[in-house]
Formats: sequence, C-alpha cells, structure tokens
Amino acid sequence: MSDSEDVFMNDEEEYIPIKKQKKEKKKKPRKEMTPERKAKLLEQLAKGRETAMRNRTKTAQYNKIIKDKEKKRVDDVLEDDYKKRNNKINYEKENEELRNKLKMFEEKKEEPKIEMKIEEPVVKPVQSEAVEPVEKVIEAPEKPKIINSGRIKRNFWI
Repeated sequence: MSDSEDVFMNDEEEYIPIKKQKKEKKKKPRKEMTPERKAKLLEQLAKGRETAMRNRTKTAQYNKIIKDKEKKRVDDVLEDDYKKRNNKINYEKENEELRNKLKMFEEKKEEPKIEMKIEEPVVKPVQSEAVEPVEKVIEAPEKPKIINSGRIKRNFWI
C-alpha cells in the first residue's frame, strides 16, 4: 500500500483502498510584456538566427572540403593503380626507344664520349708544434673487481 492511499476497514475485515484526489494547480497569470522587452527579445532572436546560419554554413563548407579531399585521395589511389597496371605498356615503349637509339649509334659507328675529370687533392703541409718530453709516467688505477653478491672488492682486500 502506498502513502497516497487511505485504507478503510469493512465489517468483514476487508481493506478497501481509497485514492486521494489531487489538487489542481492553478497557473499563475503571466505578466504582460512591455514593448521594450518584446523588442529586445525579437532582436536577440534575430541575432541568434544569424549566428546559427553562419555556423551552419561554416560546417557545410568544412564538410564539403573534407569530402573533396577524400574524393581526391580515392582518385589518386585509383590513378596509381591504373598506372601500375599500364606500366607494362610504358616499359615496352621505353624499350623501343632505347633500341632505336642503339641502332642510330650503330649506324654512325660512333662511340659515346665519356669525359672524366679527376681532381688531385691538394695536400697542405702540417705545422707541428714543439712537444715537451714527459718526465714521469702516471699509472692508471686498477679497476675494482665485482663479486657475485654485487659488492665491490678492492685490491687491498684480496
């Protein structure tokens, strides 16, 4: 049983729920709008509509650019695939051109001239500075040995 129901008992000990009637709320009467307020609201509405239109056109232009770029990518992929398929024809044309050039050289019996220029490196004399003789040789310290346990064992502990 819910809170909104009242319960009454009959003589036969039956419970009969009775629903409460809800009170109807009366609407508050609206105040009449002043002409200044109404004009201001209409101006704001017009301004909002303009900005909404501007934003919609911007997004439409953006989407159009994106769509054009995607179409261009697809066209490029298709063009590359077409070029790969027709590449065999290009090789045949190239082979023909090379054969024709070879025939021309054989007819002229001229060997193509290859010019090779070898530049000799320029050697500059090295100026040496006077080096002082070393009087005493300093020995490097011995490196410490590492034991399996990770401790360092110095030479004087051995």
